[in-house]
Amino acid sequence: RLYDGRATDVELFHVVEDFVVSQREQLEKDGFKVELINQSRSAIAHIYEPQIQDILARLVNNAVKFHGAEKSVEIHVYRVE
Repeated sequence: RLYDGRATDVELFHVVEDFVVSQREQLEKDGFKVELINQSRSAIAHIYEPQIQDILARLVNNAVKFHGAEKSVEIHVYRVE
């Protein structure tokens, strides 16, 4: 996808899924179980995708830094109406 610095309408789950795919191998290599749960019912969001990717990276990095005994990262995508 090409980004021109503007927000676009995208299916939110696909943005999160792309992020998880890009991170899964390294996370699993580091011993983490990675789970992505889609409850979004094909929600469309008007977003600037690189910003969402950055937010997801920060959240996952915090999960990795501050994990408990169980090394897992669980990401839920859901729609609030």
